[in-house]
Amino acid sequence: MSRFYVDNPHWMGDRVEISGAEARHIQKVLRLKRGDEIILFDGKGMEYWGTVESQRLHRITVKVKKTNTPRTESPIEVILGQGLLKGDKMDYVLQKTTEMGVSAIFPFISSRTVPKLGGEQAERRWRRWERIVVESAKQCGRTVPPRVESIRDLVSILEWPVRDLVKLILWEKEEMFLKERVRQIDRKSAKFLFLVGPEGGFSEGEISAAKGNGFIPVGMGPRILRSETAGVAMLSILQYEFGDWGIPRVSSL
Repeated sequence: MSRFYVDNPHWMGDRVEISGAEARHIQKVLRLKRGDEIILFDGKGMEYWGTVESQRLHRITVKVKKTNTPRTESPIEVILGQGLLKGDKMDYVLQKTTEMGVSAIFPFISSRTVPKLGGEQAERRWRRWERIVVESAKQCGRTVPPRVESIRDLVSILEWPVRDLVKLILWEKEEMFLKERVRQIDRKSAKFLFLVGPEGGFSEGEISAAKGNGFIPVGMGPRILRSETAGVAMLSILQYEFGDWGIPRVSSL
């Protein structure tokens, strides 16, 4: 059954009106008809199951038959700080980490970042990223798409005054691998911030600054991973060790 994101639903009793891009997708791409079943989600944890009742130009009315609060969001908060990558590699990171339950993504510029985005170009890229995480959330069954922050510099993330986060930074020269470090993390920890550098990695000075701000450098293993692979691998480990991987999915229907 197709899922659609409606972040500000217009309710009319037990009916919801959909407009904009999602309505156009329903009409022009999927060509759904009256009586077809669909699922809506509001980005706040709720799903609405219903059927297409009527259509106008770029407007769909859905009769809601039942609501659902599926347990598809991770029990841990994981924030990814990702150095800007070339080409469509950022798209891949956003898509896959959304599937794996990331809470938020902070794209950043550091000393070895190749793409230098700013102004309207940065705004267009950010809007594209927002669409990617919504589409990924629709596909994987999430009800709350991750937050994508605007592009910032690395220093602002290192100096972010937030408490109660386990702060990790991936560094290929670190001799203590994540497997060892995980054993030292309190099993009750539920909030993580981890940073992945761009294609060229982090400089010695950036690692030193990160340490000064409470970040713990960790290595992933004897092989150097590409930047777009490292974040996905890191998130999968955190979900397995502290999150909900391996826990049976329970529906609240």
